[in-house]
Amino acid sequence: MIYHCPSCQYESCRKCGEKPHIPLKCSEVEKENETQGRKTVEEAMTAARIRICPKPSCKKSFFKVEGCNKMTCVCGIHVCYVCRSEIPKSVGYKHFCQKPHCKHDTCKTCPLYSNAKEDDERAMREAGLEAAKEVQKRSLHGSSSINDHNDTTLDRKCDNSKGEVRIDVDALLKDPAKLPKKSSSWNQTMAMNVAPGGGWGQAAPHDVIQQAWGHRIETNRRFRR
Repeated sequence: MIYHCPSCQYESCRKCGEKPHIPLKCSEVEKENETQGRKTVEEAMTAARIRICPKPSCKKSFFKVEGCNKMTCVCGIHVCYVCRSEIPKSVGYKHFCQKPHCKHDTCKTCPLYSNAKEDDERAMREAGLEAAKEVQKRSLHGSSSINDHNDTTLDRKCDNSKGEVRIDVDALLKDPAKLPKKSSSWNQTMAMNVAPGGGWGQAAPHDVIQQAWGHRIETNRRFRR
């Protein structure tokens, strides 16, 4: 049954307090604060996969398709795909570990070659866990809402915003198609050129990148120049 608040005109399910969800059961409906929390985590995970040129006047976005981790932006600077920092021309490949077969656990130096997919998933998971922790923290403290008030007429509290929120980051990683295809934070076109003998990326709108990631398709053929 639907409850209609005479004070704010807000309609909600009398049983669970969420927006009307006929024909779904209350247990099948994602709560409003859960939806907001999930979107926050998804946005953080999406942003974590994208690298940004560290040059203040550039700030182009890019991602790696294949090759080594020494990337060259269209503005001319070199960027490490692992630590995301600028590599001075005087440093070049010395930025990366020079030891053969090093596992990089002790040397703490960026590897010249690494699995881009694993790097991205690691960054996305870390960002997702951090965002999920923040979402849970905010939900525990509670938040006020325009609909958070007492209806003295029917002695009912109209509140659709509270409750602890837990987001399963690993579940989102297993099903990346749930990640948003386009984020308002990433609406600029990316640009990345190939450095001779180095890694390469591609200019593309963010929604194209998300489609490639979300559906696990082979990107080499589509993006290679």
